[in-house]
Amino acid sequence: MEKKKKIPGILICLLLLAVVLAIYYGTVYTGLSQKTALLEAQHAQNEQQLSDYQIQIAQKAQVQKAIADFQTKMKKSSQSFGIPASGLGEDLQKGFVSAGVTPLSVTMGTASEGKKTSSGKILTQVPITITADCTPDELTALLHYFERGTDAVYVVNSISAVSNDTQGGGKGYAVSLSLMAYYLAGAGS
Repeated sequence: MEKKKKIPGILICLLLLAVVLAIYYGTVYTGLSQKTALLEAQHAQNEQQLSDYQIQIAQKAQVQKAIADFQTKMKKSSQSFGIPASGLGEDLQKGFVSAGVTPLSVTMGTASEGKKTSSGKILTQVPITITADCTPDELTALLHYFERGTDAVYVVNSISAVSNDTQGGGKGYAVSLSLMAYYLAGAGS
């Protein structure tokens, strides 16, 4: 009789264990590692998005502060956009003095009313014509006053400058300015 070779039980157990491990690795472990990699990528993306949101929140606070500052400036500016307390005549005189210009004539036209604001003030405009002898520097200083030195708003419609140095005694130029003054008048002025 032939002797049957017996396979030891330990070898069969080891073989079964190897098969179970191969099946586990092929199905469970590979799937878990792929899902883990996907979850780690999503986690990194979520952390980046959270960081972006935190930056936007910080910027939002800065933008809100800038808006509040701008609204304060606008409110202050809208309150000062009126006829100067001294009146247009004295406001013009202040500009002439600060620029060192001696006007030859100042003509103010009739004030005309425009639109009414919600506070009841009326946008008013007055045409003004000025003639003077002045140097280019004095003219520049006067124009800067009209631009930044007063509460009223002046718009320069035209400037005419003719040299008068040859006539002797002139300051440099005979200047004619055509302006439009705008201010808010009426209720609450």
